[in-house]
Amino acid sequence: MSRLKGFQDLMPAVMEVRWRIIEVVVQMGKRSGFKLMDTPTLEYYRTLVGDNDLGETIKQVYRFTDGGGRDVGLRFDLTVPFARFVAEHQHELIFPFKRIQFGDVFRGEKPQMERGRFRQFCQCDFDIVGVDGGSADAEVVALAYTSLQALGAGEFTIALNDRQITLALVRRLMPKLDAVAMDKVLIAIDKLAKVGRERVLASIVTITNAQVAAVEELLALLTLGDQLPLSEYSQAGVQERWQRLVSTRAEILAMSGGQPHEVVIDLAIVRGLGYYTGIVFETELRAAAELGSVCSGGRYADLVSRFANKPCAGVGGSIGVDRLAMHLAAQSASPPTTLMLAVVATTAREYAYQVARDLRSNGIAIDVDVSGKGLKQQLRYAHRQGYRKVLIVGSKEADTATVTVRDMETGTEQVLDLQELGGILALLHK
Repeated sequence: MSRLKGFQDLMPAVMEVRWRIIEVVVQMGKRSGFKLMDTPTLEYYRTLVGDNDLGETIKQVYRFTDGGGRDVGLRFDLTVPFARFVAEHQHELIFPFKRIQFGDVFRGEKPQMERGRFRQFCQCDFDIVGVDGGSADAEVVALAYTSLQALGAGEFTIALNDRQITLALVRRLMPKLDAVAMDKVLIAIDKLAKVGRERVLASIVTITNAQVAAVEELLALLTLGDQLPLSEYSQAGVQERWQRLVSTRAEILAMSGGQPHEVVIDLAIVRGLGYYTGIVFETELRAAAELGSVCSGGRYADLVSRFANKPCAGVGGSIGVDRLAMHLAAQSASPPTTLMLAVVATTAREYAYQVARDLRSNGIAIDVDVSGKGLKQQLRYAHRQGYRKVLIVGSKEADTATVTVRDMETGTEQVLDLQELGGILALLHK
């Protein structure tokens, strides 16, 4: 027997990194007033996809009929179930409502395990609903920035855009496109950095039957950034959206303390999900560009209104926990700080448990031997686990209320009184 393709068994070392990411993002979110919440993994299929095509993702939803004959599906992200949650609990929530949530999601897409693309993966999301403004957009992106910084993810770039600006550029050059073709063009544009200019050009020509020159002009406009000729788009509201995008970028930098080269405007970022209606963003680690975006999101104006009879604007971001964990695990060189407590006499085991209890109550993690094997075997186990220090307790230590601390790197030993917790903590950091 073997596991399904695209699914992964998570070893303890990976789970340590995974959990650290979640802890840091949740902590940073709480500092900004975000509240933890959760939704079911399983939803009605129509809850997930609505009556409209949500882009390529609809093809990836795990859909089946349950034992009660209900048409259900596994959540493909945390945002759509959250929109249903907001609509269902709107009278219990205080708006603007800031949420933070983590959990597994499922997509039946082609897996690329080496690039962190799985069929089951963990996301950590943060959203603000009930307000439509650049400051909310900025706070979401700033939370992504400060979380990655706190995690020590290395240098990264957050690319911003407003989907409506890119839509206006496409409509200007291809005014006769219907909604379906427009969505396909946006999906093609979103792959520009991944597959390259020539493949995107060919894809858009095939979708639209447009002249190659028109598509080339479109792709050229997408690279202009600050040099975009805004005067040509006054009727489309592009100037106002551009000014809001520029202002939001400035707010992000002010909130996060980031540098201008770390938060940039990129008109080719549109995101694949069709529910985005305004600002969108993606984050790339400079040392691991092959992983793609490790944090992305955007503004959605109509998602909650699918489940309620009143509008409720929202904006959110999502950190790909597994993808980021791959990078952090590869970069991490810090050894574990967990201690081990070796018990070398049966008569000392009760005392050993007292030692462990005292240390744990003071916030020190310690792994107590439960094998009953000899000291040599216990030390071999500690070495394989990567523990730097081993506390040894035998009859002598039990009689004198002490512990013997062995440094696993040097082999040196030191006797400490049980009351000298500060000494044990100091040894941990040597």
